[in-house]
Amino acid sequence: MESEVIAMKYLDAFQNQNIDELGAFFSSSVKLRDWEQTANGIDAVLEANAKIFSSFEKIHVEILNIVKSVFQVAVEFNLDLISDSERFSLLVVDIIEFDKDMKISAVRAYKGN
Repeated sequence: MESEVIAMKYLDAFQNQNIDELGAFFSSSVKLRDWEQTANGIDAVLEANAKIFSSFEKIHVEILNIVKSVFQVAVEFNLDLISDSERFSLLVVDIIEFDKDMKISAVRAYKGN
């Protein structure tokens, strides 16, 4: 499967708040870095995502742009995080790296304006 397709399916699993499906995309040594946290290893990365999922009832991802190579994808997207009392809309760029088995080995997320 091509890196672009995997990245889109990964973001779909994130949007659906499906922690088991999300975990299937990661290598055991995956690294996550965003504007609030850093997590190393699949358990820590899944825990970081689970915290986001528990804070918001609904997540919506609208992909705006994708740039790809064989082992790396940059995805620009609008991210809506929705709970009963709050709604956040963010412009985000994820740089997603893959290992030789096409498992996600790193995600670096950057918040836009």
